[in-house]
Amino acid sequence: MRTFVAIELPADIKKALKTLQEELQSAGRKSDAVSWGKPGNIHLTLKFLGEVESSGIEEIGSVLEEAGKGAKPFTLTLGGAGGAGGVGAFPSLKNPRVIWVGIGECEELRRLRENIEEGLERIGFEKEGRPFHPHLTLGRVRKGKRARLPKEAGGTGEAGGAGGAGKTFTVDSFTLFRSELGPGGAKHHPIKEITLGHS
Repeated sequence: MRTFVAIELPADIKKALKTLQEELQSAGRKSDAVSWGKPGNIHLTLKFLGEVESSGIEEIGSVLEEAGKGAKPFTLTLGGAGGAGGVGAFPSLKNPRVIWVGIGECEELRRLRENIEEGLERIGFEKEGRPFHPHLTLGRVRKGKRARLPKEAGGTGEAGGAGGAGKTFTVDSFTLFRSELGPGGAKHHPIKEITLGHS
């Protein structure tokens, strides 16, 4: 099964992301160039595992539980990186392929992610070589299309600052998800939720 580890977002943050997507759509020149993610499907991804055997899920769950024990609940801030309203893009704002909104720096988040990486490496998962830049993916530019993020990207969303920037939420758990690809897009199913600091 196709799996990943991520932090689920509260309803008010998903609402802020939906507002931000709508602002970017209305400000953009080519609204059809971007495939916007469903707000309900947006998570803060900590580790993408890819295809794993069902028989390995229990061991993965145990490793994640151990990683969660060494962490405590923390607060994250929406729009803590990127351009206007915390909006950014890979590989660049001038030539976006993936459009995202940043998350503010947080030592507890960094430590949790490192615990997950180290634990999964011990059971055979390759450690991510690139630096961790926490972000929430808003949309992807369709193949063969070009998009441009306007300078006013992020607008002045109702959800707390530009595009929801500055809005905070508390994280007290993270989840191992299964991703199921279908005609209507990906569906994410929780396999195991891990409470931070739980022994």
